[in-house]
Amino acid sequence: MAVVGGAPANYAENLRKQLMQDLFEGDDLEADVTPLAENVTLSDFLGDGGVISLQDVDKDLEEFQDHDVIKGILEQGRVVKEYAREIDDKLRTVELESIQDYIQESDNMVALHDQIKTCDTILSGMEQLLAKFQSELGKVGEEIRQLQVQSQSMGTKLRNRRAAETQLGAFIEQLTVSEELVEAIMDNEVNEEYMEPLVSLDRKLRFLHEDAVARSSLARRDIEGALEKLRIKAVTKVREFMLAKVYALKRPKTNVQIIQQSVLLKYKYFMRFLRLHGADVYMEIRSEYVNVLSRILASHFRTYLGAMEKMQAAVAGPTDVLGAPEAGASGGGGAGLGALFGKTAVRATTEATFSLGERAAVLDQLDKPAIIPHMAEYEGRKFPYEVIFRNVHKLLLDTATSEFLFCADFFDEDEGLPVFRDMFGPIVAVVEGDLAANLQLP
Repeated sequence: MAVVGGAPANYAENLRKQLMQDLFEGDDLEADVTPLAENVTLSDFLGDGGVISLQDVDKDLEEFQDHDVIKGILEQGRVVKEYAREIDDKLRTVELESIQDYIQESDNMVALHDQIKTCDTILSGMEQLLAKFQSELGKVGEEIRQLQVQSQSMGTKLRNRRAAETQLGAFIEQLTVSEELVEAIMDNEVNEEYMEPLVSLDRKLRFLHEDAVARSSLARRDIEGALEKLRIKAVTKVREFMLAKVYALKRPKTNVQIIQQSVLLKYKYFMRFLRLHGADVYMEIRSEYVNVLSRILASHFRTYLGAMEKMQAAVAGPTDVLGAPEAGASGGGGAGLGALFGKTAVRATTEATFSLGERAAVLDQLDKPAIIPHMAEYEGRKFPYEVIFRNVHKLLLDTATSEFLFCADFFDEDEGLPVFRDMFGPIVAVVEGDLAANLQLP
């Protein structure tokens, strides 16, 4: 037991606390005797008046009253020394028992030690395996990164090749003449299926002449001759085919409008091809169509006018006069002149010459279809010239409208009007000539 030094006034307090601590720790109180500190008197230890203060004892008891050891000693009334020895014996007994237990479990401890060593070896092997696996994962990760770089590079190359293929492939396709195209142009019969190879040939010809790169390429010299031969062959075959269709319009009793709509319009692309790649042949077919249609329609209008004029009702004859002759002069000079020129006698009155009669009804029939001559002739009908005039011009209007629409579709819009003018001029001339002849009747 060591006594904490300090001022004389606090020595007793410190000594009491040290004794209580040694008691709890099991120190031998009798063997540990420490001389009093210098300048410390008994009165300082015992307190004022040479006695220990009860207040100090109460203070110590109050401070350590909850300690288990102090509480047990106070309750049992035992001597501290005896209690300390008992505790020491118990500790020695427990120590011997623990040593005996350890000796009894020595085999298990050895086995446990061996197991720990084995586990340690296994864990060491797993550590090496994991380290190797980690190293391999690092290599795999590096390979994956390299593959990513290569994939990006290959993707870029692929996109570039596709872009080049798109442009170069289209260029090569336009400058390549396949055997199928040659056989189709040279050997196939001209019909609706002939349009497909003709469209392909047209595309190649326009590309060769319009594309700047194609015009300056070396491949043009290799393909230009072959395309020219195919063009000539296609133009020749289409010319013969289209002329045959135009000449078919001249057959007797042919319905021109049906041939135009059901036959010619199906092959209007042939005319566009000829206009681009065979201008002289195109003009030949155009002129032939104009000549054939103008003669046919002019003939139809002459026939129609002749048939309608046969059914014209007579209003006044060449021997009729506007005024009635005087009674006294009936046998005079008037009769002599009539006999002189061989004319028949005039009618008694010509008042009906200036009356409208049924002629005014034509104003209500402007939009009605034209009269069919043979049906009207069969019915024995007669018409004033105003009705014939309306029917002729109604037929002329309907025919002009139909032909103009056909020409605009068959020859293209920019060519439709010139073709229509060239073709319809003779028909208009026929109608105007008939009108002039009727106006100049004596």
